[in-house]
Amino acid sequence: MDHDAVAPLQVQNIRAAYAELGRRVHVALRTQIGDVARLDVQRIECFQMLGYIEQHSALVNPAKKNVIENSVHEMLQHLEDAASMSSDPADAPPLTTSYLVHTGRPGRPSVYISRDVLAAALQYRGPTHLAHIFHCSSRTIRRMALEYGLVEPGPPVYVDYLHEDGHVYRFYTSSTGSVSDLSDDDLDSLVADMVQRFPNFGRRMIDGHLKHLGHRVPRSRVQASYLRVHGPPAASFGR
Repeated sequence: MDHDAVAPLQVQNIRAAYAELGRRVHVALRTQIGDVARLDVQRIECFQMLGYIEQHSALVNPAKKNVIENSVHEMLQHLEDAASMSSDPADAPPLTTSYLVHTGRPGRPSVYISRDVLAAALQYRGPTHLAHIFHCSSRTIRRMALEYGLVEPGPPVYVDYLHEDGHVYRFYTSSTGSVSDLSDDDLDSLVADMVQRFPNFGRRMIDGHLKHLGHRVPRSRVQASYLRVHGPPAASFGR
C-alpha cells in the first residue's frame, strides 16, 4: 500500500474514532452521572483522541481539526460536569474527577486529579495548557505529575562542591532554560566563576557543573569560553 492510499485511510480512522468517541460520551452522559470511575475512562479517551489528532495534524484539514478539537474539549467539560453531579443527590455528595481535598492543614484545600486521567492528559499537552482544563494552576499539575512519577524531577536548586582546601562551595542553579538562551557573555561569567573558585577544573568538570545548572553547552563553546577567560591551558584542555 503506497503513501497516498495510507493517508486517506488514516483520515477515515480519525473520523471513525471521533464518531465512536462521541457516541460513547453521549451514552456516558446519559447513564453514568456521578460515576467518577467510568467517566474517567471517557475523559482518558478524549485526551487520547486529542493526542491522535495532534499526531496526524498534517493529514487533517485545519478547519476540521479545529472543529474536532473544540468538540472534544466540550465533551471533556460535559464529562466534568457529569462527574460533579449525582444520580441520587439525597444519598451521596457531589463527586468530580478534579476536586478539592481538605487535608486539615492551614491554607487552601488541595486539588486532586486521578493518576490515569493526568497521565493521558500529559500525553496531549503540557501543564500550562492543561491548567484551565483541570481548573488549577500549572504548578499544581507539575506537582501532581511528579508525585505520581509521571515526570522526572528538575535539576537541584544548588550544587555543593568540596574544594581541596576543605571548604564547601555552593553553586546555585540558573533560571536560564537552555543553551540557546545563554549568551557568550553569560557563559564566560559562569566559566570565570568556576575557574576562580576551582582553578583545577577541567572541561569535564565544567561541563558537569553547567549541566547541573541546566545548560547543555557544546564542547567547542566551552573551550572557546575557557580560552577567553583563562587563556591557553597548561595541558590539553578536555581532560
